[in-house]
Amino acid sequence: MAKHRFFVIYLLPLVLVGFVLLTALAAVRPARSDPAQARVRLIPQVLELITAHYVESLDRAELSDSAIRGMVSHLDRYSQFLDAEATRAAEEDNRGRFGGLGVHLSLDRSLKHGFLTVARPFRSGPARAAGILPGDRIVAVDSERLARLRDSRDFQAVLQRIKGEVGSPVRLTLERTEDGATRELDCTLTRAQVQVETVLGSRRVDPEAGLGYFRIDAFKEHTVEEVDAALRGLMAEGLDGLVLDLRNNGGGLLRQAAEVADRFLPRGVIVSTRGRHPEDHEVLHATPAQQVPAELPLVVLINRATASAAEALAGALQDYRRAVILGERSYGKGVVQSVYRMGQTRTSLKITTSRYYTPSGRCIDRIYSADRKRYTGGILPDVVVLLRHAEDVVLMGEDGEWERWLADEVDPRTPAPPPVWPDTVDRQLLAAIDLLRGRYPVGRTVAREADEGAAVRARPPEAEEDS
Repeated sequence: MAKHRFFVIYLLPLVLVGFVLLTALAAVRPARSDPAQARVRLIPQVLELITAHYVESLDRAELSDSAIRGMVSHLDRYSQFLDAEATRAAEEDNRGRFGGLGVHLSLDRSLKHGFLTVARPFRSGPARAAGILPGDRIVAVDSERLARLRDSRDFQAVLQRIKGEVGSPVRLTLERTEDGATRELDCTLTRAQVQVETVLGSRRVDPEAGLGYFRIDAFKEHTVEEVDAALRGLMAEGLDGLVLDLRNNGGGLLRQAAEVADRFLPRGVIVSTRGRHPEDHEVLHATPAQQVPAELPLVVLINRATASAAEALAGALQDYRRAVILGERSYGKGVVQSVYRMGQTRTSLKITTSRYYTPSGRCIDRIYSADRKRYTGGILPDVVVLLRHAEDVVLMGEDGEWERWLADEVDPRTPAPPPVWPDTVDRQLLAAIDLLRGRYPVGRTVAREADEGAAVRARPPEAEEDS
């Protein structure tokens, strides 16, 4: 009993004091961490030091955004940090519907000229009605002269001034060059609800043989509806063969591309995605409601600017031998980006989270050799028809025959697509038509040959914006 009292009175308090002291020391002593954690803790310290001591006053929000962009730029060329305005624009772009004027605007040409430059007006909308032409440059908005564009942020800032509330007016000053002379003209337009066209040029390219054609420019929320409308129109006229043109299609919404493939496939996997985490694994299947007869001959055109979701569509049709793929090796963007909204900031983070695979398990993403002169990936065509660089520029470039033809296609006097233009022949489209005229056996690969020079000539899909 005495020993128990001695412990309670004398030893227990010492034990408790020792415990409290050890706890306090543990709280104030820096925790051991690996070097990576130590570097992570530098980020807020650097931000604090710069904002407190840099020679000029800086906006903490802008500085934080720049730091985030720096981190994301270290990942790959597809991941991005989007500020509030870019987030809104990206969501609007995926929908493909907004209040605007109905024009395709070229980023590359706009930066080259220093002003917003029209690639072509939509087939309907305020711009078409006002007579805006491909190549027109917007030099003033609401009588305010625009500063010269230096980068994509300047481009986006002016683009947002063109867009606006449906029914609101906007006054544009255009600079137009014709017959070697440049002049300015003013026009006032009323913004309307416009829808970006993703299915273009739907028509019969050989009425006698019953051959149809349409081009998918990108995959947005309404693309499947447009594809269905094009197919209904062509099949109503009698369709014995189809050319599906995916050239210069930089991709878009993967699920929309899978739904287009579903129109041609009766069953099976269309595309699958695999990432580090289970939530990034997905398998998209064809449904029994196939809309296009299985015996309808199909040729799909691809080129070096066919990328992403367009490659998934071409790869699925090739794996099931449902179509002959004709043209050149595609770009090789076989990765999927997920978009995460960043709390209450209205910003978002778009990062690569998975790769996608064709039904046979092919990874389309390009992987370079050590010397960067060769790469694997992309879709290799069954029938290789290469265009020389000069041909590619004349046909598929921003001022090319296809852009000119698409700009005029609502005019009943518009001639057939570029195969019959006087000075230029679209050899890839002509080859596709010749295959269909020959009634090739459906499901048989005609030829397969790798484009050995593709790595050197490969270029990313052309940037183009809509307003």
